[in-house]
Parts: sequence; structure tokens; C-alpha cells
Amino acid sequence: MSLFAPPVWDENALSRWLDQQCRREDIRQEDLLEFCRRTTAALSKAAGYGLDFLARAKYALAAAMRAKLDRLRKTTLWDGHQQLLFGPGRKVEISFDDPYRFPASGYPENVQRYRGPCKFQKHYYPDVRVMNTEESDCAMLLDARPEVASWIRNVEKQDGSFKLPLHDGWFYPDFVARLKDGRTLAVEYKGAHLATADKAKEENNLGQLWAGQSKGKNLFLMAVARDGHGRGVGEQLSAIMSPTIA
Repeated sequence: MSLFAPPVWDENALSRWLDQQCRREDIRQEDLLEFCRRTTAALSKAAGYGLDFLARAKYALAAAMRAKLDRLRKTTLWDGHQQLLFGPGRKVEISFDDPYRFPASGYPENVQRYRGPCKFQKHYYPDVRVMNTEESDCAMLLDARPEVASWIRNVEKQDGSFKLPLHDGWFYPDFVARLKDGRTLAVEYKGAHLATADKAKEENNLGQLWAGQSKGKNLFLMAVARDGHGRGVGEQLSAIMSPTIA
């Protein structure tokens, strides 16, 4: 029957215990402790849960609070990232003083090679890394464009790959091409089931920002099988590479 004995904890003691259970490196302890105290106070007073109930359910309560902290962290990262890049006081610049360069060697050997039927002529490295059918079709159209000097299958999460900062990680466009006129084109291909997802929208917005701040030196295309103008991938590539695009 000791399981049902009245708890010996008060509101502050429970908040200190929760602080220990929810501790994380990116939150100052004094802030987390106050968060735990306010949560405990709100549950016991505003929501009507007694301290005896909260003490007995403390492990479930700690799990719920950790989940809430994760949600708050993601929301804060998203809001901060959007304000930094797209807010009224933003100061985003693209510098060409130290341009990005793919390494002459070291293209990710730990990633499977492309074994499909397409034969590429302009890939920067001798071997192309694995692609699905839609990506390889897009790569074939890119390879065939007369404006393209060379291109790379950009492998995600690899040293030496080109990337742009998302709010919770990095965006690795599927392809990066050097055009004969000196411009750089990044292409991300999205299947129909992914094109409208929130992550795809964030990637497209970021890619457009990267291109827009380059004064015409960078281009970005979020390619889809059929865009809002009814154009296929080849037509989308043709339009983005047009000299009138700046």
C-alpha cells in the first residue's frame, strides 16, 4: 500500500526532479528549472491535477515534458532560421571571394555507383553515384544540355558535397552544374509525392534565396515531372538556363 501513500514532495521538489530528468545542453539550467516549476504549477492549479497525482505520474510527466521541449526547440529553430534569412532585417550575402570547389579526388567511394542504362558524357568524376529512375532521367537531360560544361551528382551527407543550411540540418541539391557561360546551376528533383511537402518548400525557398542573392551567377531549379506551366523537366532546364534569367 506504500504505492498509494501521500507524496512527500512539494511543487518545488517535483520541479527539481523534473529538471534532472529533462536536462539538455542547449537550455540553461535556471531556465529549464523555471520551465519545470511553471509547468508543475499550471498542472496542479490551472488544470486541477493534485500534487499527489503528479508525483505518482512523474515518469510519464517527464516524458511528456521532454517531448514538448523537442517540439518547442524545432519551432524556435524554424522561426529563427526564417527571420535570419527572410525577415525584414535580413543581411544575406553570397560571396565569390572564396568559391566552393569540388575536390579533384575523393568523390564518395562509400556510396554505391550508378548502374543504370544512361551513359553520361559530362559528369565531373568518372563514376556517377546511385540515383533512382526519375533522378537519372533528370541527369540525362542535364547531361544533354549544350549550355552545360560539367555536372556532379551531389551526394548528401558527404564530405566535399555542396550544401545549403536548413533550420534543422543541411540541404544537398541532387545536381550541381557548371554552365559554359560561368554560371552555376543547382538542381533538386522532387517526385510528385514529395514536391508539396514542407521540407521541399523550405528547400526551394532556400535555393531561390541562394540564387537570388548571387546577381545572376547562381541558378536554382526545383524540378518536377510536370510544373505549374505544364512543362516537363527538359523544358524547365531550358527555361532556367536562358540568358535572360538573372
